[in-house]
Amino acid sequence: MNTRKKAGEKAGNAYSSVSSGAIPMSGILHSPARLLIIVLGAIFFGESVIMLVIHNFMPPMGHEWVGLIDALALMVVITPPVYILYYKSLKKNINLLEMSEKRNKAITQSTNTAIVQINSEGNITFWNNAAEKIFGYSPDEVLGKTFHPLIAPGRYSEAIVKGLAQFSTTGKGVYIGKIFETFALRKNGSEFPVELSVSAVQINNEWHSIGIVNDITKRRRAEEALVNTNRVLKMLWDCNQALVRFENERSLLNELCRIIVEVGGYRLVWIGFTEHDEAKSIIPVAYYGFEKGYLEALKTTWADTGTRGREPTGIAIRSGVTQVARNILTDPSLKPWRKEALKRGYASSASIPLLVKGRGIGALSVYSADKDAFDEKELYLLNELANDLAFGIETSRTRSELRRSEKQYEDLYENAPDMLASVEAKTGNIVRCNKTLAEGIGYSKEEIIGRHIFTLHHANCMEKVRSKVFPALKKSKEVRDAELMLQRKDGSSLEALLNVTTIRDEHGNISHSRLSWRDITALKQMEKNLIQRDEMLNRSQEIAHIGSWELDLANDKTYWSDELYNIYGLKRGDVYPSYKTFLNLVHPDDREKIKIFRSQPFEKGNTNEIEIRIARPDGVERILLDQFNVEFDKTGEPFRLIGVNLDITQRKEAHEKIRRSNAELRYALEKLEKTQSMLIRSEKLASLGHLAAGVSHEIKNPINIILANVQLIQMEDNLGDGVKESCDIMFNQVERVVKIIDNLRDFARERKPEIKKIDLHSFLDKTIALVEYEMRAEGVDIRINYLPESIIIDGDQDQLAQVFLNIINNAHYSINQKRSAQTKKEPGLLSVKTCVKEENAHIIFSDNGAGIDRETLRRIYDPFFTTKPENQGTGLGLSIALGIIENHGGTINATSEAQGGAIFTIILPLARLNKDKN
Repeated sequence: MNTRKKAGEKAGNAYSSVSSGAIPMSGILHSPARLLIIVLGAIFFGESVIMLVIHNFMPPMGHEWVGLIDALALMVVITPPVYILYYKSLKKNINLLEMSEKRNKAITQSTNTAIVQINSEGNITFWNNAAEKIFGYSPDEVLGKTFHPLIAPGRYSEAIVKGLAQFSTTGKGVYIGKIFETFALRKNGSEFPVELSVSAVQINNEWHSIGIVNDITKRRRAEEALVNTNRVLKMLWDCNQALVRFENERSLLNELCRIIVEVGGYRLVWIGFTEHDEAKSIIPVAYYGFEKGYLEALKTTWADTGTRGREPTGIAIRSGVTQVARNILTDPSLKPWRKEALKRGYASSASIPLLVKGRGIGALSVYSADKDAFDEKELYLLNELANDLAFGIETSRTRSELRRSEKQYEDLYENAPDMLASVEAKTGNIVRCNKTLAEGIGYSKEEIIGRHIFTLHHANCMEKVRSKVFPALKKSKEVRDAELMLQRKDGSSLEALLNVTTIRDEHGNISHSRLSWRDITALKQMEKNLIQRDEMLNRSQEIAHIGSWELDLANDKTYWSDELYNIYGLKRGDVYPSYKTFLNLVHPDDREKIKIFRSQPFEKGNTNEIEIRIARPDGVERILLDQFNVEFDKTGEPFRLIGVNLDITQRKEAHEKIRRSNAELRYALEKLEKTQSMLIRSEKLASLGHLAAGVSHEIKNPINIILANVQLIQMEDNLGDGVKESCDIMFNQVERVVKIIDNLRDFARERKPEIKKIDLHSFLDKTIALVEYEMRAEGVDIRINYLPESIIIDGDQDQLAQVFLNIINNAHYSINQKRSAQTKKEPGLLSVKTCVKEENAHIIFSDNGAGIDRETLRRIYDPFFTTKPENQGTGLGLSIALGIIENHGGTINATSEAQGGAIFTIILPLARLNKDKN
């Protein structure tokens, strides 16, 4: 922007000055010196002729007449020759001028440089073909018009107007007579760089400027391309230097990013490596430049799925082809990331894959602040850089892997469990050994190296070493698992297995041998201990009456301990131990069970067990507990089963006796508790019944008198409002007392139920119909879910209807209580379900009401216990219902849901006809 401003100032000032060597156009028409010489010559000649004629041929006259005649004669004599001479000269000059103008016009019209002439008012007076080609205007479109609105950018207008004001009067300007670069405007409105040379001429006392204009767009592009190429080459050189000198991969990647941004002039550079996870992520491992959280927002992947997979970095890795976004603002593939990119000043980008043997391991992504910043040459050099980087990374990893392998090999050699040594074939001297050998025999490595191989072995096995080991060193014979004894520095010995391998040089000759000793001292001791433990185990199994077994699934081989033979009633050698033999011993009724058990998949770490019966050859049946663990190979397949058989016959018999005794005790206890509970409830109800029968008559007579008097008072006229209200209250309360007395009489009255066959579903439908209309009108839905088959029970219809209606009315009340407390009332629901279980009919009433708390559930069947207001319930309904159901040989049970609602389950015996049918 600053460059363009300065160029505009130059363009504006170009019209405000004139060069000191300007020539007027009148000098082109004739030469004053030549005319002067002709006139003077003609005067001299004419004057001489006239004076000669006057003095020689005319009479004497006065001076006045002589002067007059002289002047007239001079004019007559001079005018013709002067006119003839000057006309020829003028015509010649005009011809020369026309030829010059034609030549100049031909030159100006054929040149590739635009020539524009402008008068003092800023109007265009000349416009050649090159100007038409460069600016896009024809001469007819511009001649006579003000130049700067047409061909100068608008930001230069003010400076141009000021320059013209000065130029029109003085013909001077700062850049007149100079060559400079600025920007011009084409007809289509686009700007382009030009080289401008301005000169001033004066025509007929008016200053004109002539502009020589060259379009330098290509030159500018070439210069910019050269600068870019040099910049990228410098960047590539610095990066290659970093690749040569790098010490570790991470520092190399960070340094390359820094060089690319600082030397290459880019906005951001980052390097990402592929992850072989489920999402196929690209992990940024290094970046440099103006990032500000862009990579966190990017979250790209090299998978060919979803929006993230369409980001250029992922496509480059996936396809192995460089991806270029020349304008992030318009590139549709970058729409998901456009906002974040533009916020950070990214205008274009290039993602170059990092390929190793044709496989994408990552990508180098470069972001520029300029649109269309990557030309072919620049992309070629960036690809070269990416190839060098990929090669450097591969080389670095190969070197690291090699160093790691060497270190790992050295660690393995030094810390190998076996004692290792390299022995020179010719001499038998030790040239290298590991730390394990040194520590095993108590010497330092320096003390061992250089010693003869014989000196490491115990004297008791020296003959074996001479006969077997030393010849192998000479004749390339391998030694495998030779049992020898090594001599420690402290004089003690250790038992070892020796292995020898010979190594040949490039000529095929034996150069040295590698020896390895495996310390088997502990192994030998373990063998002794194992024998002892086996003896102890067999003895322990015999005492505990436990037999062990092992099954090799791969080879189908089975091992039985001695005690297992005893448990099976066999002797070792009587049968061949196998799974088939074992199945033959299993009781016929248990064989299928154990086959199914063994065929199920086994889990690691679990102990599997099953109880089985065996039929021994002597006819005795025993009960065994078979327990075993499964061992799995590396592929997860079972390859061995190890288990024990424990004879639990006596234990099972004892447990069965205890179980039967416990069952009898539990049954007796439950029967006793139930009897006590029924006795207590019966005593309570009986006492209440006797009380009710005794007092009902005594209470009801006074109550009737009170009721009659209240009615008489209500019949009186002129009663006050307070008296009427009191009478109404007394009437309602007296009716409540009467209702309680009637309930008590019903409760106390012992009436045998009239048992009949009842179709339960039809009976329930009739009972529900009594209250269905009222409940549905209040927003309570009744949902029926009967068993498809009919259910017949024995019962008293009146009593059972009383029970069912009591439960339904209680549910109705509970639902209304809950809904009255709700702002947004949810629908009420009462569900009635039937089913048959174990020759009993189950009737289940469930609602979505307020539910029943734990304390209420405990007292729900107590007489006179109620949660309703005193004028809405007596507390006898469920007590009476319980008595009715128990008299029918059934039960009633109440539960409450945690989220609200109650469930009443009534269980009644099926009718004898149903039982027989079932």
